[in-house]
Amino acid sequence: MASGNFITRAWRNLRIPIGYKLAIAITLLITSAMLLLGLLLIDRQGVLLRADVARFGLTVANQVADSAKELVLAKDELGLKVLVTNLTRNENINGTAIISADGEILVRSGLVPPEKEIPQTRMEDNLEAADTHEIEWYAPEEGIYLVSFISPIHFQDVTLGYSLATFSRQSLVQSLQESVRLVVTITLAMILLGVGGAFILGGRIARPIRQLIAASREIKAGNYEYRITEQRSDELGQLMVAFNEMAQGLRKKVQVEQAFSRFVPENVAKHMLSNIDQVKLGGETVTASVLFADIVGYTSLSEKLSAAETAELLNEYFSYIADAANCAVARLTSM
Repeated sequence: MASGNFITRAWRNLRIPIGYKLAIAITLLITSAMLLLGLLLIDRQGVLLRADVARFGLTVANQVADSAKELVLAKDELGLKVLVTNLTRNENINGTAIISADGEILVRSGLVPPEKEIPQTRMEDNLEAADTHEIEWYAPEEGIYLVSFISPIHFQDVTLGYSLATFSRQSLVQSLQESVRLVVTITLAMILLGVGGAFILGGRIARPIRQLIAASREIKAGNYEYRITEQRSDELGQLMVAFNEMAQGLRKKVQVEQAFSRFVPENVAKHMLSNIDQVKLGGETVTASVLFADIVGYTSLSEKLSAAETAELLNEYFSYIADAANCAVARLTSM
């Protein structure tokens, strides 16, 4: 429990630069969008490829049915055998067969689905909802996936039997695999470009923020002359202008405080400037003590000194008197 609290506190105290946060957020957004787009493209590609295979397979099955119609009527088994054998020699066709109306395989050549995969007994009942039937199956000996299309052989209103044509699904699988590789490659490339662009964008956005932090530290250290020189036309630029105006105001306040401190004690000057709204003309009636002191020989001494030396002498004199007065007030307060 204690370790969990420690991890929670450490996570809360972890400081991640805003540039990194923006980069991570943009990267996650791009990655999610590309993955979603890739899945949609792969799914759409699979649908189109399956539709093409089905269209080609049904066309071949219907052509076989048309070619076998007269042979089935004549019960010419040899002619049917020659027909299916010649068709199987086509490199795009893996197998063909002619099936009777009762579901019995009359002739076959190449790869044909197992009999348990073929609808048996009154196939017209199984196919009454459609003119064709599709069977997907696996040939373990060849180690390939196949799809067979069954088309009825009609003569007028009578169903004489069915033609079957088998095709390999390897081309479909390979096309899907190539599509997956292509989508993955494009996705990775876009993610890498997105990461690079996100870090560049995050750095550009974070740069003025770092400048503001550095300027705040300079003001805290007492450097009221520090200004941000970069000019921007966005909200960060407005914030920089406001910061420079604030620094200008602080500099003026410090100058006024320093000038005022030459005439009154520093603590009094700070108190008055910090409560400027409460300062009123006319003063207040208070009980106080007044010390009158004179510098011996001041007139003759001031005639010999320059104005700057005289001011320096008076400042030194008043500093001693102020210290003595403050010590006296402190003693009286502690009594």
